[in-house]
Amino acid sequence: MKILLLPVTLIALPLYAQQVVYPLHIGDRWQYSVMVYPPDTPSQSVSARITRDTTMPGGKTYAVITWSGYGATYEYARQSGDSVLEYDPAKQREFLMFDFTRRPGDTVASVPRGSDTMDIVLRSYFPGPPRTWWFYVNQYRKFIDDEYSVAVQDSLGIVGKRPDFGDPFSLTGAIIDGHVYGTIDGIAPGAGQTPREPTLEQNFPNPFNPTTTIRYSLPGRSHATLVVWNTLGQKVATLVDGLEEIGYHEVTFDATGLASGVYFYRLQAGATVLSRKLILMR
Repeated sequence: MKILLLPVTLIALPLYAQQVVYPLHIGDRWQYSVMVYPPDTPSQSVSARITRDTTMPGGKTYAVITWSGYGATYEYARQSGDSVLEYDPAKQREFLMFDFTRRPGDTVASVPRGSDTMDIVLRSYFPGPPRTWWFYVNQYRKFIDDEYSVAVQDSLGIVGKRPDFGDPFSLTGAIIDGHVYGTIDGIAPGAGQTPREPTLEQNFPNPFNPTTTIRYSLPGRSHATLVVWNTLGQKVATLVDGLEEIGYHEVTFDATGLASGVYFYRLQAGATVLSRKLILMR
């Protein structure tokens, strides 16, 4: 693998090097785990599925996204360049929801809502890979506790939502254009198959707070270690250290007590060493 070192001056360029993919294929699905309170309460599940396309007044086509878990709700979305727009049937108009060309602190949109206004601001950006944007949505300026932050990941869509008042949720798995990511409906990719080589998957969700799932596979019975490091090269957690069986495995990393920031996790199995980056965001 070739490593390309980019000069620091590139930070002044736009945040995107290629068009962001916001998946809107018919059949795409997302499954989320909802963190409910008190902490010992079993988590709940929320899911979204694109069931069909529809043409709205004005002649534009939108994907119909059906949400379930807290009652059925519907959204109508389309992508135009590096922007995602949603259609409001009640007002018979569309509004800009996400703009991936903006910089942190920029207002993406201010949408009239009767006598009030909804503001959408790009709060932060993680260049990745995978590239991730956090948008802050203030649904009604004059209301209290109706704000939320939503994380959007390139090629995966919405991976998390954190309300200022309510239950946050994070992605546990998805099916995008027929490809399975993470675990959805209790089924992980590769189930029932024998791995051909060691693999280390990107953690789900990412960014996360405070727990995330890491999946890896082993083509044979071997001693394996899975360790998390900070950017100073200090070991902060040992998740696996012992003899592991052939097949697919997953572990949960609990970052309670750690500071927000970038961390790295490394799998060593025999002579193979694999590593990836994860982001803790509180």
